[in-house]
Amino acid sequence: MFLLPMLGNAAKKPYSLTWNDFNIKDDTGLMVLGQINTLTPAIDMDSRWSIGCECLDRDYADFDRIRDFYGGLGAGYARVQSGWARCEKEEGIYDFAWLDRIVDGLIGQGVKPWMCLCYGNPIYTEGGISLNATIFTDRKTTQAWSRYVQALVKHFKGRVHMYEVWNEPDSGENKKYPERYGDLFAVTAKAIRKADQDVMIAGGSFTARFRMDWITKALDRMKEKGVIELLQAVTFHPYYPVPEEATDAILRLKELVRSYNPSTILLQGESGCPSQLEYNHALCYHKWTEYSQVKWILRRMMCDFSLDIPSSIFTMVDLQYDFMLQSFGLVRMNLLKEPVYKRPSYYAVSHMVSLLDSEKEPYEGVSVKESTGREIKAAGISKDGKCVAVAYWKGDDKPSDMLEKDKVNALIQGVVFENPVLLDPITGRVYDLSYVMLRGGQQRLADATKFTGLPLWDAPLVIIEKDAFDWEPRELPEGYVPFVDHVGI
Repeated sequence: MFLLPMLGNAAKKPYSLTWNDFNIKDDTGLMVLGQINTLTPAIDMDSRWSIGCECLDRDYADFDRIRDFYGGLGAGYARVQSGWARCEKEEGIYDFAWLDRIVDGLIGQGVKPWMCLCYGNPIYTEGGISLNATIFTDRKTTQAWSRYVQALVKHFKGRVHMYEVWNEPDSGENKKYPERYGDLFAVTAKAIRKADQDVMIAGGSFTARFRMDWITKALDRMKEKGVIELLQAVTFHPYYPVPEEATDAILRLKELVRSYNPSTILLQGESGCPSQLEYNHALCYHKWTEYSQVKWILRRMMCDFSLDIPSSIFTMVDLQYDFMLQSFGLVRMNLLKEPVYKRPSYYAVSHMVSLLDSEKEPYEGVSVKESTGREIKAAGISKDGKCVAVAYWKGDDKPSDMLEKDKVNALIQGVVFENPVLLDPITGRVYDLSYVMLRGGQQRLADATKFTGLPLWDAPLVIIEKDAFDWEPRELPEGYVPFVDHVGI
């Protein structure tokens, strides 16, 4: 008699309690006007956003079960790892069928794949086939690698947007030998260019430690080998518990890279946040939850946008490593590699991707101060050369689990808003700001807008002109009229 209720409970469909909390525990005190519309990616669409599709070379996830999440998110790119050991199990015989399924599957979702060429092959070397694999140096393995790279690039010509050389070469045993990476890049870049004259080539994939001495030695070797002009992009992985604290290192990296090749661009190639306390991998030994995860990711995205750097979020789904289920996914997975539910971070990323589409650019010269004089993190957003939005948040500490928002009197300097609304990128809700906005009246501000009782917390909120983004209004309660005449406040 007790068995049936237990079976009934077990059959209930799982859901995200944290997602419910974000939607139910809304304490902005503002009227909801509508909801942001999300993007559907198209293969010819410009985008500054990429989502991780990594580790499938080692079967840490099942692509067939996660493919549709990419089209539903709106980002234009996805990072894939090639897996030499899986492609060449017999010398000189290449099997790209498993990669074809991923590449063509992403393209079918309107997403452009870019590919990381990384890790060794046990038929040639014992250096490893996973993270921290030792970069090979012997002639036989290097020549086999070059042949493999040429065959792969030729096979995917016209389908893969960019190739990245290795993953985190400044970690593990490799951190002792930066010149080895310079040599590997030279061999790989030449092989890529031999097979495809047009595809983009990236190097770096540097870890969060930003070892500038190591990077300098690697770049010196590339220059010595005469391939620095083939380094079209440098990727990096800024895993900092406080996302904003990576900015200085990123700017130093940019300055260093440009000193070798002024045309080389920076790409944030991999960065994300666990949704629970992890004992391995990036950002481990911090008490992460689905609450702090989504805040961290949005702050990383806003930092990358403000630096005008394309950005890739790690990763779409939890990954089933051989010793753990890693919890970085925007989608929660079970031990059977099956999706359980979309985390709040999935919805938040889809909203941010829609907001910061190809028509938006970073805008300098804006700042946010509250009445006590405290500086609040801010990022200006422009459209057609005009500042149309400002994202703002508390960014002086690691994201918390708190759902409560402060109410502050804030001065937005550098922009005069005409008819703005407030967007919460987590829920996608659009709020009426007319009752908390001071525009004229007792204070005539030539280059600023003042708000009283403005919501503030440790995740980005966005003040944006009504006509500057795609959103769907909803019917307002009977009798509610937005406050338009601010004179006399």
